[in-house]
Amino acid sequence: ELQSLQHVVLGRGSAGNAMAKKAVEKKAARMVKLPAIEKNSGGSKKQAKASKGGASKAILPLAAAASKATAEQVVMVNRAPVLTLWMAVCLERLGASRDVAVGAAKVIAQRCAMAKGRALGVLPAPSASSAEGVRERPAAAGAVEDVVRIAGQTIRLVPTPSGLRAADMSASSRRSAAGLAAIDPSKVEAYLRSSFKDDLDTVEGVMKKTARAHGEEDLRKNAMHLYERFRPAWAGWGVKGKLHLSGIRAASR
Repeated sequence: ELQSLQHVVLGRGSAGNAMAKKAVEKKAARMVKLPAIEKNSGGSKKQAKASKGGASKAILPLAAAASKATAEQVVMVNRAPVLTLWMAVCLERLGASRDVAVGAAKVIAQRCAMAKGRALGVLPAPSASSAEGVRERPAAAGAVEDVVRIAGQTIRLVPTPSGLRAADMSASSRRSAAGLAAIDPSKVEAYLRSSFKDDLDTVEGVMKKTARAHGEEDLRKNAMHLYERFRPAWAGWGVKGKLHLSGIRAASR
């Protein structure tokens, strides 16, 4: 190609053509620099194209920072926070406020953990005077109690300056025989964040889609059965298991 340009210049006579000469010089310079450019780019046409667009390389750091759950579809976590988050999502779907939902969900997870611990012999049986006995006591005739119900569970609510909150039935939280303390929703939120870390928003988003796939009464009745379909496989008391996001999605059907 360079030779053809030279012929054109030579064919224009002894006077030559300044513009044609410049064209030859520019072409020659580009051909000399070409190997160095290929070396810097690794000889990759795709990289050169991406550099020209100026966007692909900027996207790479964002992709690297993406949630681990999104990339692998698996989260290592204990069962208790999975149940807590799922029940909170379901209760919100059924109309409970976020503060009530996370508190009530925590109560349900505590009850299930206590039952599992006793079945394994890890935890002692409850005494007749424990807070759990108080929980089962029926309301007085004509009395109206604020409660939330889901999956066969009834969770009492108590008034606070910030509104109704789930009652903390653990023995250590009892203020007196006349009243119960309320679960602090901010502590439950911190517990969930600590358990799921950066994957919390991803997992909760998938759970919300699954919860919306079910009618309200179906969800109220079968929330626990749905949880059993995707909960991490049992690996031992206090041992983390694999939570598959595909399992949560499958529970929507």
